Amino acid sequence: MKIGLRVILGILAIVLTILISSFLSVNISEKALQDFIGHEAISKTQEALETIDDTILIRIEEVDFFAHAISSHPILAESNRYFDTHPNLAKYIQEKDKEWISLPKEAITPFIKEIVGNPLSQQIRWRLQETHPQEKIFAEVFITNKYGVNVAQSTKTTDYYQGDELWWQQAKETGRHIADLQFDESSEQYAITIASRIDDQNGNFAGVIKALLTVDEITNLIQKNILRAREQVLMTLITKEGKIIYSSEGYKPFRDVSDLLTLKRQSGAGKKFLIVEDEEGQKSKGFLAWAESEGSHEFPGFQWILFSQYETNTLFAPIKRLKITLLTITLLVTFISIIIGFSISYSVSSPINKLTGIAQNLSEGRLTVAIPDDLKNLTDEIGQFAKVFDSMRQRLKITYDSLEKKVKERTADLENKTFQLEKTKKELERSNKDLEQFAYVASHDLQEPLRKIIAFGDLFQEEMGRNISENAKDYLHRMQNAAYRMRNLIEGLLQYSRLNTRALPFEEVDLEKIVQDVLGTLELTIQETGATIEVGYLPRMKADQLQMEQLFQNLIMNALKFRKPGQKPRITITSWPAQIGWVQIAIQDNGIGFDEKYTERIFYPFQRLHKSGEFEGAGIGLSICKKIVERHGGQISVKSNPQEGSTFIIHLPTHEIERSQK
Repeated sequence: MKIGLRVILGILAIVLTILISSFLSVNISEKALQDFIGHEAISKTQEALETIDDTILIRIEEVDFFAHAISSHPILAESNRYFDTHPNLAKYIQEKDKEWISLPKEAITPFIKEIVGNPLSQQIRWRLQETHPQEKIFAEVFITNKYGVNVAQSTKTTDYYQGDELWWQQAKETGRHIADLQFDESSEQYAITIASRIDDQNGNFAGVIKALLTVDEITNLIQKNILRAREQVLMTLITKEGKIIYSSEGYKPFRDVSDLLTLKRQSGAGKKFLIVEDEEGQKSKGFLAWAESEGSHEFPGFQWILFSQYETNTLFAPIKRLKITLLTITLLVTFISIIIGFSISYSVSSPINKLTGIAQNLSEGRLTVAIPDDLKNLTDEIGQFAKVFDSMRQRLKITYDSLEKKVKERTADLENKTFQLEKTKKELERSNKDLEQFAYVASHDLQEPLRKIIAFGDLFQEEMGRNISENAKDYLHRMQNAAYRMRNLIEGLLQYSRLNTRALPFEEVDLEKIVQDVLGTLELTIQETGATIEVGYLPRMKADQLQMEQLFQNLIMNALKFRKPGQKPRITITSWPAQIGWVQIAIQDNGIGFDEKYTERIFYPFQRLHKSGEFEGAGIGLSICKKIVERHGGQISVKSNPQEGSTFIIHLPTHEIERSQK
């Protein structure tokens, strides 16, 4: 058989094999793509539903945390004491509840105003505004005492007495009640009921807190998932009974869509996606995936189902285009192959083999192998190809040599820069250590001559005080005051330098105990100023105990020092979880405050907003606080206005918070 015919038949066989393999691969790929897209859609849908369950769990923990925080609130305790001693309790509750229910929703009597406006109600509204300033997460929050009557609420409720409600009774008996989404008449919207039992410090039942969680946050989470999706997707969240919670198609809440549950059951056990067919059986209506709620940690979930629907025409359009393109290319390649086969039938095997050998050498990096002269001297296309091939080889060799030279130069330059960078880094570390050591040694060595100045000044005043003039006494007094201020500055600098040189490793500490120890240390100052200090729940965490004591002592002393003349200081210390693994601690006072434009300045060493004689201190306490918080991986900020007090907010990683066992 002639070489031309053999070449043509070989090429046709290869083309036919490629054609069959390609169509088989496309069909297999279509099925694999369908399965991949299905599992990817399920994964994204499950991830979105897990985010919803995690969010609900966070809100449940938020209600539990608030229930613990208000367990010893005076308003709740006073209400329970009043009802404990009431002579005709049942009649009193019945009359008040009847009066409450009979009023229009917007009507506010003095009795209702007293409940809605008391400090505990104000604390509820403040907490909602502080923790969720951008959106209304909870439609309504209210607190009852242990007899089931309202003692505080964010807004007016429809009933005064709650003790006959199932949620109240279950929260009292089991500690918590969580109810699926339903319409609440009081807030006039669909919401999730979260109720938590409140126990006092002795573990006795003190009341119940109820919060109505809106679906706004859940709706926002679904909308964010839709925006992040690469493909156009419709999402529908329904209850286990087939009622709509949210749909991106704009359906009203609680519309019956049980047909989705029917499709889910028809798909078979274990399958979580299918292609929805139209009435003619063509797969063009949509690709449907779903996930079922499994809860989060101790939250069992509501068995909600989230459906995601995609357009199949959009998803599988690349496969259809690939089939058409593959057929066109195959026909074109077949035609070209026949023509090429005839052209190769001429006696070119020997020159081709030589060129093949040279190409092999080039592919292995041997660019010095030249094209033989007998090939370059040919007058046909092969001769021209040989000349071009040799010219390409020469250009490749030049390019290769140039690139190799540049690589060596840049490698050497990179090594030099890396060495210089490492050298600069070590010099900077050594400079920082020297600077800290210098600050420590300088402040330590300066104290000795300063002590002599103070001591000899005292001796001079004792021995010569009666024999010197008034001007000399004034000069001596100024000298001693300056020496004392210098000593305070040096001691502050010494404390600041010791934050790194004498830092202790982190260990588990109880912040509540640390604050109580600090209050014991400052007991005399607290009594002299007549201060009132309220300490809320504080977590356990990994920290340097001595530095935590110094942090709280500096902040509490600041609140005591910068008080308003003629007004007793009032200091409140509270905490709440900011996000998973983080906590915020607030120290609030009613002192003189300051303009927030000086916020950054007060955290710099030796910076003061007042004259040196107006308030005692060296102006380094807050810079020490900032350095302690930053060493613990956190941040410190402050909110203040002149004559309105200040609130210092500390944001710290908790390193496995454990709740205090009381």
